[in-house]
Amino acid sequence: MWLDPLRGTGQYVRNAERPRMERVRGVRFDISREVLTRNAGELAPDDVTTFGFLQHLVHASESLFVTPVVVELLARRDHSRSELVRKLRRKGFSPAACDQAVHYAEERGYQSDRRFAESWIRGMMRGGGRSRTYLRAGLADRGVAQEVATEALDEYERDNPACFNRALQAQAERVLRQVASVAETPDYHALTRHQQRTVV
Repeated sequence: MWLDPLRGTGQYVRNAERPRMERVRGVRFDISREVLTRNAGELAPDDVTTFGFLQHLVHASESLFVTPVVVELLARRDHSRSELVRKLRRKGFSPAACDQAVHYAEERGYQSDRRFAESWIRGMMRGGGRSRTYLRAGLADRGVAQEVATEALDEYERDNPACFNRALQAQAERVLRQVASVAETPDYHALTRHQQRTVV
């Protein structure tokens, strides 16, 4: 099979007959066996094809690539379903291929929105922690369903009683310390009320 980037221009020339600088370099195309079988009639050994047709076959074979990408992303850290689909779409995979790959990961337990929510909450609660409202909004931004977020938050609070109250108290203390330090500066009282509110 010949690969002709000039197909349709009437300028097809075999490599051996081209000047050295114009010769076509070898290009690797990963195409699934199933896609090759379906298109075998259009890929006869002595036939001429184009980059465009091979790219079409590669796109039809994207299931070869999308699942390993999902597994690699999940090996780094937990992701919500919505995060995975968004990252895969940015890499150029079709919506159907993304759904298929994420479903594959869900079926095998590689991906779970509930597990992601639990992990994300634990990470956000390290140090000073966050309020329940803040965490719920953060999970919603990451595509986690409200019911799943509520269950994960309830479970975290059962394991860590009064954690959200302590987080709110710590946040209030930080704000009060910031206000006190700003109010103690010599020039603070010379500012207008609007400027004071802006500084705080």
